[in-house]
Amino acid sequence: MTAARDPSVLLNPIAQVRAAEVAATPATLRDVVADIVEQHDADIAHSFYAYMLAQDNAKAFSSHEVVKQRLHREMQRGLRALFPPRGARPGPNNHCQWPA
Repeated sequence: MTAARDPSVLLNPIAQVRAAEVAATPATLRDVVADIVEQHDADIAHSFYAYMLAQDNAKAFSSHEVVKQRLHREMQRGLRALFPPRGARPGPNNHCQWPA
């Protein structure tokens, strides 16, 4: 795979920035957001995609069918990976390392 097609070329720097942001966020705030995500991840994903798909220029990037089939579920998974429930340890597929 060439560097131009290797997603890690783009994703690794993004992950580093995200890790720095997480490290700078107080644990109590992360816990509050994790509680909200745990209770309302489906609502958050629904609201996000409803707003996005209402924008005229979004139609070039996605559709209601794509959101329904895949993106809605992936956003919920991503939110839970970024904000795991209180006390949860990052798993092998969770690249978010929570500082103590």
